[in-house]
Amino acid sequence: MLWFKNKYKTVSDELLKSVENEEGYVSKAYIDTLVKRNPEQHGIPLDEFAIIEKHLDKLKLTFGMGLTHITKEEALKVTEMRLEATKKQVMIDYPHIKNNSVLEVLTQMSYQLGRTGLAGFKKMLNAIKCEDYKEASHQGLQSKWHKQTPQRAERLMKKLLNS
Repeated sequence: MLWFKNKYKTVSDELLKSVENEEGYVSKAYIDTLVKRNPEQHGIPLDEFAIIEKHLDKLKLTFGMGLTHITKEEALKVTEMRLEATKKQVMIDYPHIKNNSVLEVLTQMSYQLGRTGLAGFKKMLNAIKCEDYKEASHQGLQSKWHKQTPQRAERLMKKLLNS
């Protein structure tokens, strides 16, 4: 498959590598870890979830356009394209952010949590607006996100703190 180079690349290799390390790579569809931990919280009765999980390999899940698996190269390209879009949206939503490290932290958070999820960090975002990265980092660690993905949250808040 031929991939075209983006001559206006805004995603650094460091950001792409960081997201690659956080997300990992699996060649076929799988059940999200948070759903696995508590399917009922996601509207799936426990007994039904057990049946789905047991037969997951028998289902022909596709990524669209008939794709049943994805190569690592393809996954990285899709991730890079989505990070480009996510970073552009973060730059639109938070135009006052000029510090690239802060921008990359917010891009990763938005990539993981979505635009609405990131917007819910009101106290953290306010502290960032005031360039109080110590307080911003503290607020990020006082979240449900930190409880769900503590190592990732701690790595990102450490990067924010050192901005």
